[in-house]
Amino acid sequence: MQNEPRKADPMIIDSGKLSRLMSERGVTQIKMANEIKESDDSISRIIKGETKNPRIYLIYKIAKFLRVPVQDLLVDSLDLPND
Repeated sequence: MQNEPRKADPMIIDSGKLSRLMSERGVTQIKMANEIKESDDSISRIIKGETKNPRIYLIYKIAKFLRVPVQDLLVDSLDLPND
């Protein structure tokens, strides 16, 4: 039997966690977008849950801006459906 390459676990942003962290810090999407040099539209889609898995560098920039570990922004892998 041939070993198949293992799929990487998706890095899916939890929009609820992101919204809560932003609210706790008094941060608006416009302020965050400007500070991390991303479009307001891009940040808006992440907050609304329309963009589930943005680029890893964008996740990193959001986490750094909010001063949290990247893991604090992600959906818990136990909540993901099994394929």
